[in-house]
Amino acid sequence: MDTIDNIFRNKYPREIIRDGLKGKAEKLNLRDEQVNILLNIVLGKTTVVTEKWGPLVPFTEVHKIYTVWLASGHFYPLIIDLVRCEVWIFDSMAICTTKAQRENRYLKTLSLRRILPAILKASGFYRVRKDLKPVFREWDLRFADKDYCFRQEDILSCGPFALKLMEVLVSRRALPYITEGNIGLIRSSIAERIFSYSKPAKTNVPLL
Repeated sequence: MDTIDNIFRNKYPREIIRDGLKGKAEKLNLRDEQVNILLNIVLGKTTVVTEKWGPLVPFTEVHKIYTVWLASGHFYPLIIDLVRCEVWIFDSMAICTTKAQRENRYLKTLSLRRILPAILKASGFYRVRKDLKPVFREWDLRFADKDYCFRQEDILSCGPFALKLMEVLVSRRALPYITEGNIGLIRSSIAERIFSYSKPAKTNVPLL
């Protein structure tokens, strides 16, 4: 597989390294591990996702990508809207951290928002989705309504929250159980699924 450096510097240099960024590709964090993971997902080269992203779910049916982002030690869900060219953040620590800390976390999405158009072009997405016009600019960053964001009190709760919220968003279910008081049950639920290989285990722990 081509490395991100090869793809973006050799195949699509004009789209990516432009607007004063020529010769400064390091600003885009092209070696960012999370961007590598996203590229593998889009190209169908991540084994866990390939089954769903291949022929069973063609590009014509893909409008959003749900993922979890890590910035400054904090996990939060992202929704990448491929139609509106937007990235949505669901930040459970938005209220209990300073403005400077929040801005630093959100700045970590900049490389993703700049690289997304070329990732999609490299994957052949725009060749199939002729109804969409490629937008080669930094994608907009949006923030989810507070009603959709759990308010964490324990700094270690962001991981379980991010996983559970992602599951709820994808399945379009209600959000009543995603509270700090239920974090213990959510942790147990996640652990049960991990150790039972994603199959519901015979246990008294509810799979919320």
